[in-house]
Amino acid sequence: MRLIVNERQYKELLSNQKQNLSTGDEWVNYISDFTITNLEDKNLLESVLTNNNLKYKLGKFNFYKKLPIDNIILNVYSEENSPFNSEFDEREIFINENKQIKNVNINITIDKLLTLEEQIDKNNLKLTLHKIKEWYENNNK
Repeated sequence: MRLIVNERQYKELLSNQKQNLSTGDEWVNYISDFTITNLEDKNLLESVLTNNNLKYKLGKFNFYKKLPIDNIILNVYSEENSPFNSEFDEREIFINENKQIKNVNINITIDKLLTLEEQIDKNNLKLTLHKIKEWYENNNK
């Protein structure tokens, strides 16, 4: 929690929050679109989706520059009557010599009875990406 003393601090805090939210939104949209277009069979109990060399695909975009994830591994678990959930698994993640994040593992649980478009919870994904960003900021010193 921060104590805001003057208007300049307040405006700076709002600006930083807005910047963090926009970065998260763009990553959430990218991950959602990638998942929807690449998950071929929701009826499988488990699917693994990977997206590598993102620096070549996304390197020119600001959201990549703010959170440079170079490869994503999505472990998608399909269960009946299960709400959408995403969790960041930090066991294999690391930062390479180019300050890029490697091996970002996100475990996603979906309900196999619903379409992906109607169940992807972007707020849940945004919280997961916020945890990844905090991890990156704490380990990139």
